[in-house]
Amino acid sequence: MADLTNLYTQFYTSARSVLRKWGCSNFIFEDLYHEAFFILLEKQKNAGTVIIYPHTYLIRICIYLWLKENKRLQIHEQYEENEAFDDRQAEPGDQKMHLLLKHWKSISPECQKILTFFSRNYTEDKISKTLHLKGAKAVNNRMHYCKAKLRSMIKKDPLYKEING
Repeated sequence: MADLTNLYTQFYTSARSVLRKWGCSNFIFEDLYHEAFFILLEKQKNAGTVIIYPHTYLIRICIYLWLKENKRLQIHEQYEENEAFDDRQAEPGDQKMHLLLKHWKSISPECQKILTFFSRNYTEDKISKTLHLKGAKAVNNRMHYCKAKLRSMIKKDPLYKEING
């Protein structure tokens, strides 16, 4: 039992430091580290293999689990954002909101994410890292494309012509 405790505490600080650089909070790290450590123990027990570099293996498991969790959080966050803009919650007379929501659902999920992040004042660098794009310029270009696409779809809608004459 003492060996497990030593192994657990030996890599804890360095793994937390690495995951902080990846944007993981301490709260989430606790669960990820427990799960990663359990995976390491199960791997050694079930496979009967000795892991030569348990530190590296454990950190890679933590990173993998964090990326998986981060993706789940982003999807959940975007879902909540879309629920907040659900057209059933809009005022009955708010035709502009209805028009926006109608076409919002038609643009690509990537465009939805980019425009949502911009609406929350995320920097281009942060959006680039979050969506794994090739830098701030790529994000800026994509954002302009997405806005133009959404604007074009809205302007082609007969309801837009009815609202704006």
